[in-house]
Amino acid sequence: MINCVIIEDEPLAQLGLLNLIKPFENLHPMVVCDDVADFLSFREANSEKNIDLIFLDIELPGMNGIDFIRKIPLDVPIVITTAYNQYAIEGYELNVLDYLLKPTSKDRFRQTVSKVESYINYHKSASAEHRFIYIRSEKIIEKVTFDEIVMIEAMRNYVIYHCEKRKLICYNSLKNVESELPQNKFIKVQKSFIVNKSKVSKIEKGQVHIKGKSISINRENKNEIVKKLLEKTS
Repeated sequence: MINCVIIEDEPLAQLGLLNLIKPFENLHPMVVCDDVADFLSFREANSEKNIDLIFLDIELPGMNGIDFIRKIPLDVPIVITTAYNQYAIEGYELNVLDYLLKPTSKDRFRQTVSKVESYINYHKSASAEHRFIYIRSEKIIEKVTFDEIVMIEAMRNYVIYHCEKRKLICYNSLKNVESELPQNKFIKVQKSFIVNKSKVSKIEKGQVHIKGKSISINRENKNEIVKKLLEKTS
């Protein structure tokens, strides 16, 4: 299932996009936001929910779509939806996944869905095969190997990658991060922490000890978490 967010201020355009999405069972529209501020409020209130795709209008009240992409970097593919083609070059320079002109035909939208599916499937397979991920921290994209990550900590709308020799802060949710990591190497021990199993020094009294820090294990599924921590990584 691909969880989508629509950021669009015109009611007719909102309805039109929802109708285009409706035939695709693998697309799940989570929320329709009237502007960027509305989206940020939703994001803050639902930090544990995984957002896979954003349909973004350009002409929005407050902050426009281009400024949104520039100022609030997200590790989420973005499809621009607009009635104006003059933003196309600028949009692609900002690495948007696709650019849809309104009104959008069903055939053209089908092409976009195919591109989205290919993109998401590729990144899932790449994360599984490779021993690293790319992390966008501020305005820099950094390559980080799985072996150097000690743990990842959730902090409101951000996550902190605690690495062996550095910390990276990224605008993301812990749920998004969890989906990008190999499950045999990393485990979420409670709602705010994912740990690298190989970095855990001991498990004691409902806590994991990792690099001088003690983290409480979620009580509800403590036994399952401990069992997974003890499993060998491949």
